[in-house]
Amino acid sequence: MSILIKKSLRWLVALAAALCVIGSASAQTVTATITYVATSSVYLDKGAAQGVQKGDSGEVLQKGKRVATAVVLFVSDKSSSCALKDVAGTVRVGDEVSLHVTIAPQTPQAVADTAAKQVSAPPSVIAPVRKAKTAGARFTGSVGVQILGQISHDALNYNYYQPGLALRAKVENIFGAGPVLNARMNLRRNHRNLPRPGVPQTEWLSRVYEVSLSYDAPGSAINYSVGRILSNRMAGIGYLDGALLGVQVANAIEVGAFGGTQPDLRTTDLRGTVTKGGAYATYQHGSYGTQLVNATLAAAGEYYKGQISREFVYEQANYLWTDQLSAYQSVEMNVNRGWRKTANSSTLELTNLLLNVRYSPLHAVAVTASYDNRTPYRTYETRTLADSLFDTSLQQGYKLGVDMRLPWAMQADVQGGLRTRRGDNTTTQTGSAGLSTRDLLKQRVFLGARVTAFSSRFSKGYQPSITVSRLLFNRLTAGVQAGWDVYDLKTVNQKVSSNWQRINADWMMSRLLYASGSYEFYRGGGLSGNRYYAELGCRF
Repeated sequence: MSILIKKSLRWLVALAAALCVIGSASAQTVTATITYVATSSVYLDKGAAQGVQKGDSGEVLQKGKRVATAVVLFVSDKSSSCALKDVAGTVRVGDEVSLHVTIAPQTPQAVADTAAKQVSAPPSVIAPVRKAKTAGARFTGSVGVQILGQISHDALNYNYYQPGLALRAKVENIFGAGPVLNARMNLRRNHRNLPRPGVPQTEWLSRVYEVSLSYDAPGSAINYSVGRILSNRMAGIGYLDGALLGVQVANAIEVGAFGGTQPDLRTTDLRGTVTKGGAYATYQHGSYGTQLVNATLAAAGEYYKGQISREFVYEQANYLWTDQLSAYQSVEMNVNRGWRKTANSSTLELTNLLLNVRYSPLHAVAVTASYDNRTPYRTYETRTLADSLFDTSLQQGYKLGVDMRLPWAMQADVQGGLRTRRGDNTTTQTGSAGLSTRDLLKQRVFLGARVTAFSSRFSKGYQPSITVSRLLFNRLTAGVQAGWDVYDLKTVNQKVSSNWQRINADWMMSRLLYASGSYEFYRGGGLSGNRYYAELGCRF
């Protein structure tokens, strides 16, 4: 590794340590279970009664492996709703969410006031001590120094390593109350041993996903976000460098507007060529854990250098009834005018429809059914692509799944899916089944097995895998995984087989510091090599 990289890593480690010193709140971990999955959010079975607060965040885990980050948006006594960010896999009902709950430290004056009240009160009415919120800013989040790499043993000899820094930070109680400062970014530098045409041997890949100042409190007269934002008010608009303003016009109704430019989706750099804007109205009534209805209606437009790229209407509705029944529905409809109407020969164009229902007739059984369709649409930049290069056919998908909680800390699930395309008799079929236990032989050993099968126009095959992990000592969890990929490439009549093995470990070294890493061996299918990943950081 070059001297420059070594110096950079030393600086990043120093920055991580400095940020750890800044965090002075008491951190706790609350383990919750996902009870419902929507388009970009999930619902948990833990709430304020377990110490969960709005703004808390944590990792969504599958078999001990992180697949997404969950940020708490709304909280009731026994349940909460979270937005999903940095999704790296398919989030499912039953997944664990390890929330990092931060309780602000008591000030000396708060401790004295509490003690005085207890001394003066009769023993029968003394209330439990409750920690007072700090009057200053509350700084939470995480920062981690990372390195990712590959060691190739095949003819390609494609080796690389990628040091980086991941930052997730939130500053609440700015100026004593009110707005929240959010920041999410990844800074990385690629080093490749084999440069490709048009691809440099070394390059920085800096991704800034969010830097915003926002205020979003249920029941507030005004809510707003300014900066680089990803609004939870509506899907389909994506990242926005601009602002959003919402006004509470009635007890359960908020109306608002947003506008700005779209960052470069490949690098997240500033980009002024694509502008976006729109307006929305939301309705929410009820509370999580009992009965809740929320809905959104919005109209938005996207423009490339002032020319129409896309104009559409978005509608979504979500219904929750305790933890037994939940239903979600969303629709996107393009409104075509100008060149779009000429190209599509219609004013209205359905581009996305999603329906999802989860029903739990018994506490240990849940059934999930969903339907979605997608029609790829042209933008101003892709308007001249030939039909042969741009698939405009409707794609429909159906999914059905059953999740079961079994005795002896076991869980099982069966999933199946079918996707069809207009004008094509070939269907894509997928299926999976899994069985796991979190406490094998009452030794706190996780053992899980899963098999996935698929068949499409181009290939068919199956993918079995097995995972074993255990909490060893001092909050150190280690595990091993093994998997196989066996499939047929129909177009060339070729059978391919490959396998992989992975060892991984996660260690909470202290209340703030953590470390994690993995090392993978993969062989077969024309590829052979090792991959490694390590991270050292802190949560504050």
